[in-house]
Amino acid sequence: MNSTRTRRAFFTDAQGNITLQVEAIASVGIADLAQVHSHQINHIAGSTSHVVHFIGGGRLCYAYNERGQIIDVSAWHVMLRLGPENQCIFSALA
Repeated sequence: MNSTRTRRAFFTDAQGNITLQVEAIASVGIADLAQVHSHQINHIAGSTSHVVHFIGGGRLCYAYNERGQIIDVSAWHVMLRLGPENQCIFSALA
């Protein structure tokens, strides 16, 4: 069994933007669905994108291709927890 553990890091700038550096993101999740204000799904050119707005103003955008591979993740004004196998779990700021 191959492990997805890689060198990884994430950084948050003064505006709350998160830069994530991992070789492969295994999954994207929401820690507490009660924190979600709205959720929009778009299907474009063989990919699916999600835009999640959190209570308090945070936003998560992510997209995956038709094979289920994550192709883009961006977030603003949210908290991020990285799981041991590169799972990205997002939540609203406390």
